[in-house]
Amino acid sequence: MKTMKQREAEAAKLEKMLPTVRPSSAFGDNHHDAIRAQIEILRGTATEEDYDNEEQYGQNVLDNARLANDWIDGNGKEPPSKGWKSLVIK
Repeated sequence: MKTMKQREAEAAKLEKMLPTVRPSSAFGDNHHDAIRAQIEILRGTATEEDYDNEEQYGQNVLDNARLANDWIDGNGKEPPSKGWKSLVIK
């Protein structure tokens, strides 16, 4: 289980990355919404269940909310920010 200090550090990293990540994929997945969902989960202002409506948020947002939750619980080895590094616009 990650501490609030670890969670806040990861949320701050994602916040800093957000403007540099491609806004969407070729399939129309909204990357920025997915990152915002991760930030909210990391900060404890939302839960995975808050995003558990694929029609409203899309599968990409739901999947990334789950990734953040898994990382918090210790089930995900990679922090959420690592998954976005390849989508940073240079």
